[in-house]
Amino acid sequence: MSHENIHKSDHNLQANSRAGFNANGTISFIFDSTATYNRISKRPYLYKISIDYLNYAGSSFSQGAFRAVFLGNTDFIGQQLELKTKVLQMSTSQINAAWKWKLKQGQLTFGAGFGQLHAYRNLNVKNGFLRTDSALQYVDVKINGDLLAANYGYGITTELQWAFNNKIKRDFQIHNLGLSNLGVYSAPFLNHFSKTMDSGARIQQATITINSLNRNTWITDQRDTFNNAFRPDSAQQSKLIYTPFQVFAEFGLYKYKLLFKYIHIPGYLPSLTIHYKPFLYKKIQATPALQLGGWDTWNINLGIANAPKSNPKANLDWMVNIYGLEAFAFPKSTHGAGVMVGLKYNLAHKKDYAK
Repeated sequence: MSHENIHKSDHNLQANSRAGFNANGTISFIFDSTATYNRISKRPYLYKISIDYLNYAGSSFSQGAFRAVFLGNTDFIGQQLELKTKVLQMSTSQINAAWKWKLKQGQLTFGAGFGQLHAYRNLNVKNGFLRTDSALQYVDVKINGDLLAANYGYGITTELQWAFNNKIKRDFQIHNLGLSNLGVYSAPFLNHFSKTMDSGARIQQATITINSLNRNTWITDQRDTFNNAFRPDSAQQSKLIYTPFQVFAEFGLYKYKLLFKYIHIPGYLPSLTIHYKPFLYKKIQATPALQLGGWDTWNINLGIANAPKSNPKANLDWMVNIYGLEAFAFPKSTHGAGVMVGLKYNLAHKKDYAK
């Protein structure tokens, strides 16, 4: 970020803030045919095989932590910056298989997967502070926290979803309930760094200058001094790592569709997305939505897709979801944005259209 945007972000931050993102990619092979989609099955059958790349990062942090990292407390000399933060980042690739069981009451989907861990970082600074005296003679620092880091591991994940068979239309209905990416990974070579301090330590540093503090790289400039004073305890161990699982529920209320979602990761608030009925223009379907919670306090979203087809032999379906339209319109705001693109190609069998 530029110095101007750093100060603007600091101005918009609250005493405690949060940030995060998820960058995921999936290729799925679905074995449910058009003709048998709504038929009852006597037993579960293999419904889908997918290859997934999942990358999650989430954080909650104090304004003092942001200022210490990005501003170097130049504007806060003689003041105490409270350091408190949680950061979790996890990157995996997985292969998953899912089965479906179609009953009169609804459809049960359950699956399991096997994955490889590519990166894991879990930082938790429970409390601490940073204070530079007004004469620039010393820095007082206190840190209580730990860091877990791993770049290798293997694990398993599960998913479970129930879709209700709502034959009678009502003003309020429950459509779907689900749990996904619930799993555990084993990291045999996980590094654990921890630091516990009963009181702050004073670092005498004659090289602290205004020029040094004006740069947002000031911590790197003083790295050797801080490392000598705050060398953490470290150990390598084998540990089980739990994935950032998701829970979701989809409801229907009059003309609206409500989607509740929660990702178990620092910085993510339970979200509620309100979808209005789609608008059709020629062969394009547009669905606006208001999202409350998630990574932001609110977002304006828009889904664009090809209109539903009456002819099931039409093979290609596509969709584009745009999250946070207000951030695209005002890119210097602190709101986030994102895009999801999907393509589906149906390989139909002749017997699917026998009737």
